[in-house]
Amino acid sequence: MIILRVALDVPLPKLFDYRSEDATRADIGYRVLVPFGKRRLVGVIWDIATKSKVADSRLRPVEKILRDVAPLPREWLALVEFCSGYYHGPLGEVVAAALPPRLRAAKPVPIPPRDYVLTPAGGDALAGTPPRQRRSRALLSRLAQGRASESPSSRSGPSRVLSTCTS
Repeated sequence: MIILRVALDVPLPKLFDYRSEDATRADIGYRVLVPFGKRRLVGVIWDIATKSKVADSRLRPVEKILRDVAPLPREWLALVEFCSGYYHGPLGEVVAAALPPRLRAAKPVPIPPRDYVLTPAGGDALAGTPPRQRRSRALLSRLAQGRASESPSSRSGPSRVLSTCTS
């Protein structure tokens, strides 16, 4: 059984343990929807453990790991943990205060699709691009054919197409 240590926006200076069957260490930093008393709260997965101080029968299951946006970076988690210790505030409250309002809710974050078009300057660049720059020519030629959309699954960072075509 996998134990998730979750930071929740409650005035208690501790992490809360929940069980999950499909979580991995790569899930640290993702938001998670969990039951807390009679409520359902959004928290952040802070750590993953194999044992808990709470009896297995009392551990509640995670409702959902919210993977609609990239996980919070480890540097951000370290900064929030430092702020919590420095200001003597509960970690969950500091995490909630540092998150943008949309990420505090359980609703999926809408990400509008992005479209790319070739500008007149890009057309001039295509005409002047030497043949040995195959990737740049391929990208510019594709954009010259019409509107190109970015798929939602490729939004984990800079566009792979642009980064591979400019090298």
